[in-house]
Amino acid sequence: MTEHRATSGRFVPECFATFTRPANTTAYAAGDIVANSTSAADVVPLKFPACRTPNGSGLITGGRIVKSDDDVTQASFRLWLLTKQPFATGSYPADNAALVLTYAALGYLIGYMDFSTFVDAGSSGSANASMSAAAHREMPFNCARAARMPTDDSVIVGGQFYDGTRLIYGVLEAVGTYTPASAEQFTIWLDVQQN
Repeated sequence: MTEHRATSGRFVPECFATFTRPANTTAYAAGDIVANSTSAADVVPLKFPACRTPNGSGLITGGRIVKSDDDVTQASFRLWLLTKQPFATGSYPADNAALVLTYAALGYLIGYMDFSTFVDAGSSGSANASMSAAAHREMPFNCARAARMPTDDSVIVGGQFYDGTRLIYGVLEAVGTYTPASAEQFTIWLDVQQN
């Protein structure tokens, strides 16, 4: 993990999650979840190593998405961010299912970011890509209320292991009708200042 010190004195980590959606081109309707599997039991939540200390706090100031297809037609997504998993393990909505966040899940809501303007990033060999950046907004978060234990979850990012107490969770939602590429890959970065 690359770590830089921000001018404010907070640490700015390399904070990202990546996934590959299913090998189909089934169009999303507005409000559908974009995930890694058409089987709810196999959906892996987006996990961002955002906390410097266990159940820590910080400030999210923005983010960006890069996807492995350069089709930008109707590409528009909302990333919901929470301090705790919004669904029980194995019961996330499947890819292309309607996303419904319960009142209880929203009790752990940090906020959301909209990615509505994608640009063709050009091609590298045979691989095309497009990207979008969210509008700047400041979303402070504190994971103390989630009170997770180290064994609750884990993730490896950039070869670094993070236990569940250092994570925030994301759910990606299609904002409009979107026809994806088969097995399209998404990498989502958060701009985070860790306390």
